[in-house]
Amino acid sequence: MNRWFLQHWCDVNARLDNARVSKIHPMAPLMIRGAAPVACRKEHRRFVAEHRDNWDLMAAAGSIEAIDDPVKLNSGETMSCQSLEIFSNPLQSLEGQAVLPSVAKSELPVLLISGWMCVTSASACAAFSALAGKSWRLLIGPWNHGGVQQIRYCRETKFLKFPKAEAVNEFLLHHLSTQKNVAPPAWLASEQPEAHFYVCGAKPAWQHSTSWPPQNVAKKPLWLSKSRELSWTKPVHDESDGGASQLPVATGQAHLVWGGVSRYNAMIKMMDLVKYQWKQSAVDSGKALLFETPALAAPVAMLGSPVLSLRLRGAGDEDADVFAYLCERPPDGGDLVYVTEGILRLSKRKEEDAPDHEKAADPDRSRCGNSAKAAEIDAGFVPHHSYRREDIEMLPAAGGLTTARLKMFAAAYRFRAGSRMALVIAPDDAAHYAANKKAGRQPPVICHSAAESSLLWLPLE
Repeated sequence: MNRWFLQHWCDVNARLDNARVSKIHPMAPLMIRGAAPVACRKEHRRFVAEHRDNWDLMAAAGSIEAIDDPVKLNSGETMSCQSLEIFSNPLQSLEGQAVLPSVAKSELPVLLISGWMCVTSASACAAFSALAGKSWRLLIGPWNHGGVQQIRYCRETKFLKFPKAEAVNEFLLHHLSTQKNVAPPAWLASEQPEAHFYVCGAKPAWQHSTSWPPQNVAKKPLWLSKSRELSWTKPVHDESDGGASQLPVATGQAHLVWGGVSRYNAMIKMMDLVKYQWKQSAVDSGKALLFETPALAAPVAMLGSPVLSLRLRGAGDEDADVFAYLCERPPDGGDLVYVTEGILRLSKRKEEDAPDHEKAADPDRSRCGNSAKAAEIDAGFVPHHSYRREDIEMLPAAGGLTTARLKMFAAAYRFRAGSRMALVIAPDDAAHYAANKKAGRQPPVICHSAAESSLLWLPLE
């Protein structure tokens, strides 16, 4: 659980609820007014006082281990995190419909906005993929949560202007204006659904498509291989010949792999620019694993969520965490550039059939050609973990085998010609996430041999 983020997020919301905006940041009142009186001052004070009894999210989160664990609210009601699902959770106020299907059923034009450094990007893509109707637009830029910052992944990155506020204004004016015979902006001219997304990295550019993911995107596998390589071909060696790597022991050390300002920090400290600073010392000291491809012959664009499929051999510990980072090694061999990440507590690896909206946002299986056949396992498609208490499963005993797959945050990034794709695997992220109390000194072994393969699946254009 990201305790650092939850605690600060709760503090910010409490200050907003209680109209104490200046306590967030001295400059905040210039941009946010907080709760403004809607009635007499006495009523306003009463409303603010009621907010002080709001649900203590941090306290509740500390007691939750599974998605169906019950939480008692201040009102005396009991709920679980399952009740917060906006795609399928039926609400009485919506005649038994979930939120997003109800929006789609209304047949109103919809503008979905997110950023590649925001955790809402996957939900925005899934909503568009599964539900988009007439005049829907998906707009995803190089932004963090709330679009407060435009993210520069590396020094070579330059931005093409696409003002968010102007886009929202154009969308509203186009669909709400009563004026006739006014030519719409080019990006709103068609009644077909359209996704407009910013591809970061080499030759950054805005692109658009009538679907998400675009029709030309297919999943391609990279095999973890000996000598810590990422290979486009399946390994032929066995475990005794460099075909296995033990997950490092968790250290509890903050900023072990990355320094600087993370995507999480910037959601709270909005004046601090997102900047990931690679720490090679984590790999050199054996506290993280690094796998790299050969130099790319041409630019390669990735659009969507990478999937890491790990074949694991138990070594004694009951549980462990995996933090996986997809990066780019520049052509000059400099520091790694952060692209995206994924996280999984291995005891929560149990999967179930993915809901329709998640399947819709993943490249169609027919587009993957011979990739799945070459891998001999259907591991490239986005996993959906149940996270239910009954499905928590400890790691196998020493020598036992299991598979754990994790989904990384969606991204749109073009790797430069001459650069290398890189995968970093670490056992913890103490700067943001709580330690796994069941992790010990004997973490599992990651198999990457001919017989037992681990793969990184990338949605490539």
